[in-house]
Amino acid sequence: MIPVLLLVIFAVLSPGPHCSCAPSSLRPTLPQPPNAKRCRRVPPNSVTANTLEVDKLRFGNKGGFIMWVYRGEEKLRAECSERDTTRITSERGEQYRSTSAINVTNILSTVTQNVGIVAMHEEKNGFECETAMQCRFIKSSTLHNHTIELYSTKFVGAKLACDVLNFARPDVRQHFGIRCSLVTVPSSVRSFKRKRLKRSPDSRPELVYTFIEQAVQPGAQVALKCSAVGEPPPRFRWALDGQPIPSHLGAIITEGRESGPSGLGSSSNYVLSTLSLSSARVEHGGRYECRATNNHGSVAHAARLNVYGPPYIRAMNAVKAVAGSEVTVWCPYYGFPIDSVKWEGGAGADPRYQQMDGQLTINNVDRNRDKGGWICSVLTPGGELARREVQMTVVSPPVLSPIVFPPGLRAGDRAQLTCTVTSGDMPVYFSWLKDQMPISSALQVDERGAEFYSMLLFKSLTAAHSGIYTCVVTNTAGKANMSAELAIKVPPYWQIEPTDTAVLLNGSLTVSCEARGHPPPSIYWTKFAGSTETTLGGVSDPVVLTNGSLRLESARAEHSGKYRCRAENGVSPALSKTLTIHVNEPARFETQSANVTAKLGETVRLACVARGDSPLSTAWSHSGRALPNSDYRMSISETRSADGLRSELVIERADRRDSGVYRCQASNLYGRSDHFVHLAVQEPPEPPANFRVLETTSRSVRLQWRRPYDGNSPVLGYVVQYRKHDSTSSDSWRDADTHNVSVSAHSTDSYSETESATITGLEPATAYLVRARTVTAQFASAHTRALLALTLHEPPSRAPISLRASAPRSSTIELAWQAPPSSSWNGELLGYTVWWWPSADGSLAGGANVGMEFATVRGQITKYIIEGLEHYTRYSVSVRAFNSAGAGPATAPVNTLTQESVPSEGPRAVRCRAVSPQSLKVEWSPPPAHAHHGALLGYKLLYRPEHTTEWLEWEVRGNGGSNLGAGAGAEVKRVAGVETLLLALRPHTNYTVQALAYTAAGDGVPAHPIHCTTQQDVPGSPAAVKVVATSVTSLAVSWLPPSRPNGPLLYYTVFYRELGRDRPPQTTTVQVEDGDPFVGLGGSTELRSLSEGATYEAWVAAHSAAGEGEPSAPQPATTTSRARARLLSFGVWARVQCGHSLRLACAWRGEPAPRTRWLRGDRPVTHDPRAHLTNLGHLAIHEVDASTSGNYTCSARNTFGSEEVTYRVECASPPAPPSLSLDHAAHTDARLTWQTKHHPAAPPHGFTIWWVRVRDDTGDGLEPSGRSEEERRIETGGEAASVVLRALSCGASYSVRAVAHSRAGSSPPSVPLLVKTKPPVLVWEGGGEERPEEGAEAAVWSNSSALAVDARRAVRCGARLVRLQWRRADAAAAPAWRDADLTSLHHHREVVIGGLTSGAWYALRLWTATESARHQAIIYAATTTHSGERLRRPIAFQSEGSQITTTNGTADTERVLGAVSLAFAALAALAVTALLLVLVAKRSTLWPCGGQTDEETRRCSHSVASTDKSVCPEQQNIRNCQHDYKHDKLSPASDVYEISPYATFAVGGEAAAATLDHTLQFRTFGHRDNDAPPHRPCRKHPQRHRERAEVEKHHSECELQQLSRYEKVRPRHCAGTSYCVPLPHHAGSSGGGSGGGCGSGGGLSEVYAGDSSAESGPGSLSPRTHHEHS
Repeated sequence: MIPVLLLVIFAVLSPGPHCSCAPSSLRPTLPQPPNAKRCRRVPPNSVTANTLEVDKLRFGNKGGFIMWVYRGEEKLRAECSERDTTRITSERGEQYRSTSAINVTNILSTVTQNVGIVAMHEEKNGFECETAMQCRFIKSSTLHNHTIELYSTKFVGAKLACDVLNFARPDVRQHFGIRCSLVTVPSSVRSFKRKRLKRSPDSRPELVYTFIEQAVQPGAQVALKCSAVGEPPPRFRWALDGQPIPSHLGAIITEGRESGPSGLGSSSNYVLSTLSLSSARVEHGGRYECRATNNHGSVAHAARLNVYGPPYIRAMNAVKAVAGSEVTVWCPYYGFPIDSVKWEGGAGADPRYQQMDGQLTINNVDRNRDKGGWICSVLTPGGELARREVQMTVVSPPVLSPIVFPPGLRAGDRAQLTCTVTSGDMPVYFSWLKDQMPISSALQVDERGAEFYSMLLFKSLTAAHSGIYTCVVTNTAGKANMSAELAIKVPPYWQIEPTDTAVLLNGSLTVSCEARGHPPPSIYWTKFAGSTETTLGGVSDPVVLTNGSLRLESARAEHSGKYRCRAENGVSPALSKTLTIHVNEPARFETQSANVTAKLGETVRLACVARGDSPLSTAWSHSGRALPNSDYRMSISETRSADGLRSELVIERADRRDSGVYRCQASNLYGRSDHFVHLAVQEPPEPPANFRVLETTSRSVRLQWRRPYDGNSPVLGYVVQYRKHDSTSSDSWRDADTHNVSVSAHSTDSYSETESATITGLEPATAYLVRARTVTAQFASAHTRALLALTLHEPPSRAPISLRASAPRSSTIELAWQAPPSSSWNGELLGYTVWWWPSADGSLAGGANVGMEFATVRGQITKYIIEGLEHYTRYSVSVRAFNSAGAGPATAPVNTLTQESVPSEGPRAVRCRAVSPQSLKVEWSPPPAHAHHGALLGYKLLYRPEHTTEWLEWEVRGNGGSNLGAGAGAEVKRVAGVETLLLALRPHTNYTVQALAYTAAGDGVPAHPIHCTTQQDVPGSPAAVKVVATSVTSLAVSWLPPSRPNGPLLYYTVFYRELGRDRPPQTTTVQVEDGDPFVGLGGSTELRSLSEGATYEAWVAAHSAAGEGEPSAPQPATTTSRARARLLSFGVWARVQCGHSLRLACAWRGEPAPRTRWLRGDRPVTHDPRAHLTNLGHLAIHEVDASTSGNYTCSARNTFGSEEVTYRVECASPPAPPSLSLDHAAHTDARLTWQTKHHPAAPPHGFTIWWVRVRDDTGDGLEPSGRSEEERRIETGGEAASVVLRALSCGASYSVRAVAHSRAGSSPPSVPLLVKTKPPVLVWEGGGEERPEEGAEAAVWSNSSALAVDARRAVRCGARLVRLQWRRADAAAAPAWRDADLTSLHHHREVVIGGLTSGAWYALRLWTATESARHQAIIYAATTTHSGERLRRPIAFQSEGSQITTTNGTADTERVLGAVSLAFAALAALAVTALLLVLVAKRSTLWPCGGQTDEETRRCSHSVASTDKSVCPEQQNIRNCQHDYKHDKLSPASDVYEISPYATFAVGGEAAAATLDHTLQFRTFGHRDNDAPPHRPCRKHPQRHRERAEVEKHHSECELQQLSRYEKVRPRHCAGTSYCVPLPHHAGSSGGGSGGGCGSGGGLSEVYAGDSSAESGPGSLSPRTHHEHS
């Protein structure tokens, strides 16, 4: 009893809107009101133990009681409630039944909505209270006897029935589920609520709390409450069945303003209205409505109050309906319970009639069919009937015909307007409005009319009559109106009339033209031009303004003339006015001054042209004085023309005294103006003499000349013109640059006849033409003849521009830039050097170049792709341009962050533990830093419940009880930290948990799954309970197990008691049976020694290790001697995994003993080998499959009756094997997708993917490799349809299979899928002209005699290039493979193959090695022609074999490789020995490249390595080959060395006389990419070309010396440092060798030897290792 009393305190926990009087409770309207009580689902043991003890309860008057809550002697607050019963057991033990409508704002997922603990939180007076309740969902219309009722905003139309829990805790005093503690609400939260609920000063009413529909017993106390908020405060009105509440009912209505919940504003606008009934009677029943109203609107709420009693219908007033509209009629009945409420009448069955809960709605009312009597009938379940008739009349509103004024009415006309009613009930009443106002008597409008029409008479229309006239007609059914517009037309008249006007030239003018009329007239301007008239507008000149005025901003002569202004509004006559505008022009000159020069003795003509209106005159003066009349050399003449008055002054035989300023003055009536002419008579000087070039540098030219004759005028200076020698224009000097040289005053002793000047700012490596002339005060001499000056070369002076870097992938940076301005090339641009290094801030750490890498891009290519970078790493990139003189400055470093990738490893040390029945705590450690590959955004936890292999589920037929599992998909939780709580889990359930880290690029590799089981919880109530009579003194009770046992069940407790007797219930205990359970029966027991003919109620509760579960609903039964046949088992829908057995229960009771039988469908179950009957009558199915699924019925029959239950048996099969497919395969990862089919009731909840590396020697690829690599696996959730396999080997084959898991079992493994990753060398297999950029062939650069392979781009995924072979690919017979020299391969960068034939295709076989395998690939590349053209790729080459992969998995392979290596070593030793012998034998036949003696050799070596060209000119002139690279130490920044373009060389001399017929001259040309040097050795005699194979192995001393100066390693072969000179064909020189007689297998490898990180950097490049690209 005491817990129930405390529940009442909880149900009315706070005053005001929270004060609830039972059984009428406050139900929040949707949407949820502010400060609603909040509930959430929590475990019972998490309720706060800091309690507020209720010491004393004091009661008030009989209408209810007021409870004061005390703590000690301190009164905390007061609560109110109404009593439902009068059963009092003690002062603190009154028993109440109450419903407290509380808004449930946080219900968990639907899998937990029917079972669990709900905690209700409230804050009041500084306390936070939490009450724990056990709840279940019920329908809104279901009656129940639970203590608390909660309404859910999440599930519309649903509510929870709850009981407060009483916890048995030894460490805490019993406080019946209510826990309170002092709290402090943070100010930030309060301010947030105030801001969110801020209201406007005035607002319409809003209902905060309303009453709900309820049923009460007669005599009960009832209080219906409505509370609302608004500004101004609203007033309430109450109604019963649409009528004011009669006074004889004794209802008391109170209304007051109280302090509302926080956030609803001040207490002045919060109103609470209560309708109270002290003792409910059956006539109090009906539909109650409360309506809140203020100045801004009203809002209403209605619900029924049902009082138990016979039915009755109140008298109803006649109903008046409007034809064509909708009418609603309520039946004002009362009484309870009611089985049906029906309306009868009208046209019978008509779709326009709709009935619902006593409400009749008629759509589109029809006068003939719907008028008359309508009868409402109310029927109770007991057959009592109440009827009442109401009369319905149908009326018709008026219908008007359209009204309209005659068109074209003008002032003074007469008119009338008629309004006619075409249909509708009579009488009708007319009224007229003008512009929504009554018609003024001043308008003198007469109104006349008859029974169904009315008219307005207008005797003389004026502009005041214009407006909208409305005819309004009303009758008893409604109102109608019709409108028409009257517009009186008035012709235009002048408001401002335009007149003639004048304006000065370039002045502004505005001509006004305004008119009035109705409608308002439009203004038009036109201009007369002869016989034509041109219309002016808003964009013309002059312009017409929006107000009709004409505007001239700057008057010109052409603006003079006649104009017309017209005003029109469509009413005649229109207005028109013609006017004239004059533009007066004062005397003026187009130019203010002029300069005139004349040679001595010439005739000079000085002219001025004056403009202006006539009359116009001119006058001349010289130096402020009038011209002398006596000077016969001067004459003046005037000529008039269209341009104006031209006055010309002629001076014959000009001399120096005629120099000066002449003024020409013009005047007319409107002003005067002056024009000045400056006359100078001079003689021209001579051009500079002995003009020559003294000195040139890369940026300047120094010139010298002798002073010329000055022409009797002081020389002010000289003008030097210069331009590039590349123009083909005949007048190319027009845009030439000039250099002014001023002449300073020289003293007598320092005077010099010569002058000099230096032209700076020139471009290097450029030819210029230079000339000069003398400049005096008025004359300039003729130019000198042009001289040719050549500037010297220098490295580029500017860095490339617009360097852009982007990271399209996680390990790649794409660069693009623009070439520096051509003016800064300082020669021909040969290429670029790209540098990159990891840097956090873009700077060089410590000033060193450690970790820096670079690549060389040849030619005019302005883009580069850097690959193989670290993921999510910031790199700095810089680019330099270079030419033959060296490298230029570097660009400013550009910082680029490579893209993020997904983490390659999952979280470590993942662990979990159970915290409660509904929660698990999971902890982990982050992945290692090197595996992040980006900024970790957080972690994802994938968790799902695991299902046992013995899967069985059932559902009660026709009931809500079920143990069907929820969706099988995994749930995902995002977490920022390294620990979290997984909430809302199922009790006593094993969960699989996986953790993974994620970045912006996606989810990383998940960690290995772990398993954790939640704690047990108390079981739920049994799913169903039956109580049947077995004899006159006994009852049988049976039940189904709880749908949520929440752990192993131990026993059941059966409670029973006799109805009508105040005794505690008796109990009996039933243990849970071991072994396989029966479907359809959880347990049963017999209750004996009961009273005869008495009615008992019984209920059942389950017990587990966690405690006693929720009891079932009581079920009544009466003992009787006529015990008809009853079944204790329950019909359920059972589902089991296919192939498992199933036992169906059929337990019966009855007296006499009934006869039972089993049916499958409609056939008896007899001798079925797949099923048998047990001794107790149960049915056992041995193996459930499709043939044994279906409906099974157990029936029992005896003398007094029969009963049957039906089972629905269904089996679910495991999923089908997934169908794997490869979506994408890269070098080290592959993405797979799959599809699978499954049973609808058992979707996959997870997939397991296994993969293992296999050998692909035979092409099958399904055999595990001999290395016995361990098989790996990954698990995904059931919602996944793809997976990425990472950390795969490059160029390897893998066998992949997948298995799907569901609660019906696991699928068979899928068909193995062979997945091959990309090999280290990607081979392009297509045809045509273009090759893809991803292939290895794009990494080959070529010219006419060499191929260079960029190993960085050709070989991917960290593999090493261990061997490279080459041979001709377009030869008729495939030649033998030749090995390329890899000694120049520095840091796996570049291999150069020289001495090749131009315009030929070659096959390159690349051998690469990884940690696990060796790979072989063949690619094709072609040399260019001599002219630089590239060959078209053939459609197909001769098959050379495909990619070959050799694994290191077996000992046999290693032994074979070892033997091969020893054999190669022996052959190499023999080759070295033979090479030494050949060198000794052939030493005398080799010419040492600089002469025949050692001294000459040293001199030649020195001459090549220095800039002194005079050391050994004879040797240089007779050599057959010239060095291609100038290895002069130009600067530390030198990168590439080339022959100077456009240089001319001569080969010949005495030493060559014996072998050459003539001296050979040749000249170099502009550099192209294909002109990179082929590598030839030096030879003395051309007839020894046949010894090429041996000569290629030897090199000159000069080459070794010059190469050693730039290498930090021991000098090696330098065969690739010479150009070969074509030799004439002699009779003895036709031996072997190619056209030039030169070739080398070594290439350019040694030129680039060295360590790039030791001495070079973005600011200082030395000839080191390069990547060359074309």
